[in-house]
Amino acid sequence: MRTKKLRGKKRRLRIIKLRLLQATSVFPTHFVYGVHSLKLPTSQVFVEFLSEKGKHEIKQELLASAMTLRQLKPHQQAKIAVLHFPDNMFRSEIVVFNSEQSAELFFDSRKVNWTERRELAIPDSEWLQKVFLERIQDGQEQQIVCYIER
Repeated sequence: MRTKKLRGKKRRLRIIKLRLLQATSVFPTHFVYGVHSLKLPTSQVFVEFLSEKGKHEIKQELLASAMTLRQLKPHQQAKIAVLHFPDNMFRSEIVVFNSEQSAELFFDSRKVNWTERRELAIPDSEWLQKVFLERIQDGQEQQIVCYIER
């Protein structure tokens, strides 16, 4: 079956970058259970049709937006993380935690389905990379790469 050609890819990527920039221009003040989530501002169909280069651009923009939020932090207790799903890019998001305890609760509550594979400190960076495996339906697993602020 032929897939339809994806039109306006550059324009849509530019709009995604602009929306992420707008969403991260001010540090969030509304937290639900100590967590504020910034989802990817686009459709799932568009992300699925992107090439690896386009997906890499989105990942880099998520990290850049998280760095912007990091500079806007009103207090040191707040933590920022970027959840990157290489197999399902649409689920990728920036997560802002109100406090260190909120971050711990967030990751502890997901230990039922997530198993940590490795942890890596990124040299010359403020980020710590954690790789998880998430158990999904039918015994399958998908990888989650989490960049969390040190």
